[in-house]
Amino acid sequence: MTELFTVREAIARSSQWLQTREIHTPRLDAELLLAHTLQCKRLDLFMAPDRPLTAEETDAYRALIQRRAKHEPVAYILGEVGFWKYDFQIDRRALIPRPETEGILDVVTQAAGDHRDAPLRIIDVGTGSGVLAVSLALEFPNAQVVAIDISEDALALTRENAALHEVSERVHPVRSDLLDRVIARGSKADIIVSNPPYIGENERALMSRGVEAWEPYDALFSGEEGFDVIDRLLTQIPQTLDTGGLFVMEFGAPQGQGIRERAQRLFRKWRVQKDFSQHDRLLIVDGPGDRTWAPAFEGGSDADLVHPPDPTSDVTHEEQDQDAGFDETRARWDAMRYGGADGAQPLPEIDLNADVAPDDSAEDPTH
Repeated sequence: MTELFTVREAIARSSQWLQTREIHTPRLDAELLLAHTLQCKRLDLFMAPDRPLTAEETDAYRALIQRRAKHEPVAYILGEVGFWKYDFQIDRRALIPRPETEGILDVVTQAAGDHRDAPLRIIDVGTGSGVLAVSLALEFPNAQVVAIDISEDALALTRENAALHEVSERVHPVRSDLLDRVIARGSKADIIVSNPPYIGENERALMSRGVEAWEPYDALFSGEEGFDVIDRLLTQIPQTLDTGGLFVMEFGAPQGQGIRERAQRLFRKWRVQKDFSQHDRLLIVDGPGDRTWAPAFEGGSDADLVHPPDPTSDVTHEEQDQDAGFDETRARWDAMRYGGADGAQPLPEIDLNADVAPDDSAEDPTH
């Protein structure tokens, strides 16, 4: 026979048991799972602490607590997560969005100011559950957002979240290895955002059990030091960011110096911004030319504003490139930077409906 408890007793016993299983936030998790079981708000639990649970509620709650004891993330158990101003569906098909990633939206919305009605072309690289892509579509009502991921499962979840928030007509999931399909078509964007995998294998031992065991490996890890995907993505930005564009990318706190070294060699104007814990967190890149869709973004006091290296420096470009781990020559960087020889020729828009592999022949962007 199922033993029955009040709300207060259920929370107390569950949180104590979760603590013995090395769950770091046992009481919070117990409260969230009970509110989910009772289909009420967490605050409601404190308004009726002596409310008895039924046998069915007790059994359902116990099942959720047992899942949490195995370090399954609460967001996956609940099937939803709050991000920015909205709620999203989430499951093991995609990484659970973190609060730090909201900083990307802070930067983009601040850059736009009151000019959010422009028909912008936005790309979210590595969209995962689609929280960035959908949030951007909601914040920019006339924008078309291309949500890129290499995982079909993640793209399916993005579609579900776009439908949930009624922006399916403006959020376009596209399967691509980073920006390969965009480059193949000679397309560009006004805003590019990305939260790529950036955890190094050398940090794996420091991760919590729940993250490593439950969240998608390919959305977390990126080579020994976490730069494998970042290095590929950064070299694609000059080819895809349009005049006056904005690129914002999240990275890991230990990577700050490496990000600065790479940005110094690739971009004309960039800055690194810290998160609310004062850790290096975002790389912000301004495209060439004037921003026509909004005033130029002014970085905060904790940002780095950087221009190209001094050409009179004693350090050669070849030495700089070698130090950064790149094989390309400086001449190649200059040619790639912001789209080729002069960047003046119009390029075709992103083809949102075509379904071809990245290596299929693309239109000549000069015609």
